[in-house]
Parts: sequence; structure tokens; C-alpha cells
Amino acid sequence: MSDAQPAVIGAAPRVGELGPGDLEDLWSPREPATAAAESVRISRALRGLRVVDLTAFWAGPAASQLFAMLGADVIKVESCRHPDGMRYSGTLRTGVADWWEYSWVAHAVNTDKRSLTLDLQTARGKELIAALIAGADLVIENFPARVMENLGLDYDTLRGINESLIVELVAERHGAAGHRVRRVRHGADP
Repeated sequence: MSDAQPAVIGAAPRVGELGPGDLEDLWSPREPATAAAESVRISRALRGLRVVDLTAFWAGPAASQLFAMLGADVIKVESCRHPDGMRYSGTLRTGVADWWEYSWVAHAVNTDKRSLTLDLQTARGKELIAALIAGADLVIENFPARVMENLGLDYDTLRGINESLIVELVAERHGAAGHRVRRVRHGADP
């Protein structure tokens, strides 16, 4: 952006001041800005890193999106039974069969990611998630504590599948252990 020149913008025209051909002059093409080589290198700093994204709602998808923005291969996994609640956020499109695919809120934090649906409560779903985890560098999740345990994907199981795996918890609960761990929260404690 340091090489980009700002557009010259004058005062807004008064009603009736513009003629039929004047709009073309306002929207004339400009020279494209060139990105500095350093910014291109930094923007792909995590290329080659594979992230399995098991997050939902705002904090988790936003956290995993940072990895995607920096070049990591982020694979978002959802369930058809329990999709990311962000799909129901924002203005919902009507008149289409796949309305859940049009949430601008969900798209805002899931750009640059690949995605798939798996039913992690079935043997086949567990087999496929294990294969993904075996080839991953990082698993990021933000479920309530009981969810990963109930799915058979607790920390020890994940590390058993891939011993070099990094497991990141985006804390939308009260940590990974302790007497309040099962209390779900979104935001600060009262």
C-alpha cells in the first residue's frame, strides 16, 4: 500500500451538475498498486501448515481464519446435524434451498478455508477425522469440554493419532480443567 497513490476526490457535484458522459470520467481506471515483496512473503508465512478447524461461532472461526490469512491450509469441519451457529447469523436469504450457505457473518470469518461436513458420531466420520488429524500440524477447537470427550477426540486421543500435533483451545469456556470447565461462555465472566 505504501506505493499506492490516493485517488483525487473533489467536492460532491450538486444535483443536475453532471451530464450523461461525466460518470465515465469519475470512474476512470487507475494504475494498480504493486505490493512490496516483503508483504507478499509475510502474507504466506504459514504456507505448508495444515490446520483442522473444529470451531464454531465467532472466536473460534476468527482465530482459525488468522492462520488461513497467513497461508496455512485450514480445513473447517462441520456436522450437518450441528452446523456452525454462525450460519444462522446475519440476514438470511429466502427463496433458496441452501439458505445456510449465504450468511455473510459466517463467510466473514471462514474465507480462505476449505470445508467439509463429517458426522463425528459415526464410525466413518471418526475414521475420516482421524485421517485428517494424522496429516495435520494443528487442531483448533472451541467446544464445551464435554463435546470433544464425548466424540472421543480428547487431547490424549488426538496426540495418540498424531504425536507432533498442536492442539489449540480457543477458550469459550473456563479453561481446560478446574471446577468451572463445563460452563460455556461467550465473553467475559460477570
